[in-house]
Amino acid sequence: MSEKQIKIALRKNDYKNLKHCNFKSIIKYETIHGKIDTVEWKDIYTLPRLCRVDNSTKDVQYKILHRFLPTQFLLFKMKKINSPVCLYCYMSVDKLEHALFECHKIRSFWFEVFDAWNVLNDCSINIDLGMVTFGYFTGDDKNIAVNSLLMLGKKYIFSQKLKNCVISLQDFKRFIGNNLDVKDGSDPITNILLEYTL
Repeated sequence: MSEKQIKIALRKNDYKNLKHCNFKSIIKYETIHGKIDTVEWKDIYTLPRLCRVDNSTKDVQYKILHRFLPTQFLLFKMKKINSPVCLYCYMSVDKLEHALFECHKIRSFWFEVFDAWNVLNDCSINIDLGMVTFGYFTGDDKNIAVNSLLMLGKKYIFSQKLKNCVISLQDFKRFIGNNLDVKDGSDPITNILLEYTL
């Protein structure tokens, strides 16, 4: 065995011995949201692959799950910017939970999005921090559509922040239309999201 093969084998063995509780992001999420079992974590990490969104949108979700999304707080810690304060409300430090849901402007955006969604689909989904962070799990057929909407919403919010632009429902609807991969229009999930953008 070569030295390189030995190093690879040792690394693989190290990864096999890691338990999910050894990851800092999981410890932080369980501090905020309570105990999340291994099966739930598997569902959470599998969900982005099931959604009908592009890879850059899925990438945003995985950055959130690993707590590596470039919030003002993270960029401040990395000494890339001078202030960790939220660019939307200017009242709180822009940590991940604030950037996803706790900022009053972002929370209002999510409520507006889901008020419109609930009317369109004759349902009553109540949005909260856990749902925005991890996804919507109910076993319903529209899960994929709701989770695709959530993932596109998170990508939209952070793309607007990078451009220093405000967020709005009308602009988000245009963003969805531009970001859906529409091939033949026969996909029911895509049709629901496209109907939402009209």
